[in-house]
Amino acid sequence: MEVISLVLTVFGLAISGAAYLKADDAKKAVRNALRKRNADEDLQRLRDLIVVMEAAKEAVVPWVSGMPQDRRTGRDQQDDLAQLSETIDALRTKSPLDLEAALQRRIKKSATILDKEFKEIITPSDNNDHWKAALSEIQLMIPKLEQLERSMRDDQISA
Repeated sequence: MEVISLVLTVFGLAISGAAYLKADDAKKAVRNALRKRNADEDLQRLRDLIVVMEAAKEAVVPWVSGMPQDRRTGRDQQDDLAQLSETIDALRTKSPLDLEAALQRRIKKSATILDKEFKEIITPSDNNDHWKAALSEIQLMIPKLEQLERSMRDDQISA
């Protein structure tokens, strides 16, 4: 009787061990799936942010002093200001969630700079070309965001 009990105990332990390994594999699979989904979502957020930044660039360019008047034909400055405001909001709220701290700080800094320029455009306090300053910041950020997008995409491909 003791031999049967011992065999059943060993068999039960073997089944428990196998179940533990399967559960551990399932947890790893879920973790990997969540990591992949979060990476996909961050990449989409980054792509959307780049699109918004490109739209802001198109909205700001016609208003930079020295641009030919025909670049403004059919443009409504209030619509272009709204686009700039949307860009500031997107930089603050719609950037990828899983970024290095330095990149997060740079994106937030860009939003702060654009917000300052936006306020100066609305109520100018000096003779500086704040449209040009906003355009400079946008043109500085777009390549950084595109480089980050390539890096994230490459990471997904290699994973």
